[in-house]
Formats: sequence, structure tokens, C-alpha cells
Amino acid sequence: MGNLEQRDVLGAVDYLRTGSLPFPELGRPRTIGGLGISMGASTLLLAAAREPAIKAVVSDSAYADAAPLLEREIPKRTVAVVGRIPWALAPSSLVMARILYGVDLFDARPVDSIARIAPRPLLLIHGAADDYVPVSNFRQLQNAASSPPAAHVTAWLVPKTRHAQAFKNTGSVYVARVVGFFDAGLGADRGSSGAGA
Repeated sequence: MGNLEQRDVLGAVDYLRTGSLPFPELGRPRTIGGLGISMGASTLLLAAAREPAIKAVVSDSAYADAAPLLEREIPKRTVAVVGRIPWALAPSSLVMARILYGVDLFDARPVDSIARIAPRPLLLIHGAADDYVPVSNFRQLQNAASSPPAAHVTAWLVPKTRHAQAFKNTGSVYVARVVGFFDAGLGADRGSSGAGA
């Protein structure tokens, strides 16, 4: 749910900064931005809070805290595997994940670290009709991200849009907003030091 996966994002940033060049003719990336959708967005938020080399972040349909979502979804999704788990036992399955696998799903809380992304630009996108990651998550992330005085947060609540469907529903508008955001957020870095990634 993002806790371990953020290491993949951090590893990708390290690779871009110091790894072998897959296309030597393009050179080393001069600036790095990231876009994540759903769990990928939450993972990116967790990683960007730790890695200042990620200069601009687009988060589409991120959750603020994984535990409430898992507590709601675990009873629904385990029927085929082990039969229906009573709702009251869902939190204990999160504890068992920590004990058995060393994954602390209670710690997958981008809302606790998102403020550390400031002053780097952040675009939060969420569907207004998202019934998987409720809009309250978007509001929590927006409030937390906006708390530092130097925060640069743009929020787009997409009308009549369900979970992770903003691109599908808005197409070229989505592309224009995301590209415009990266152009503005990464443009100074690109212009002063060469081509961006």
C-alpha cells in the first residue's frame, strides 16, 4: 500500500541520477517530476516527501490513510479466498500483516508526510464521484499539503468522475493540465540546465 513501494520510486530516482544511461545520446536527466495514480499516487507522495530530487508531483486519486480503506475492503474481498471475514476482524488482519510480513499498513499515511513536499509544486487530482477512495481523502491531503507557508498546491476535483478515471473522462483537458503543470513546475530547471526528464 505504498510503504514498501516507495522504495521502488526512490530507487528509480537514484537510477535516473546515477545509474547507467539507457540512452546515452539523451544524457542524464536534469530534473525529475513524477505522476502517480491511485496507490501509485500515494506511493509517490510518500517517496517525494523523502526525496527532494523529485521536483514536481502529480497525484491522481491518492488515499490519505490506507488503514480505513483496507478495513473497509478486506471483508469484501476475502470471500472468494477464505469466506467472509467479519468487519470487526479487519483491523486484526492489518496487525497480522505487520507481524507476519513486516509491512505496517497503519503507517501508509501520505497525509502525515505530504507537507514535506513543499515548496515543490504539487497537483492533486481526484474524482468527485470516487466511491473507492472517498473525496474526504483528497480534502485531507489538500489541507495537509497546504499547511506550510511555502506550499505550492494546485487541486483539481473532477466532476462526475469515479476512482482513477479523470484521464479517461477528460482526455485532452487532463493532458493539458498535467503538461502545463510540469512545464511550469519543471520549466525553470529545464531552462537553466538543459533537457528535463
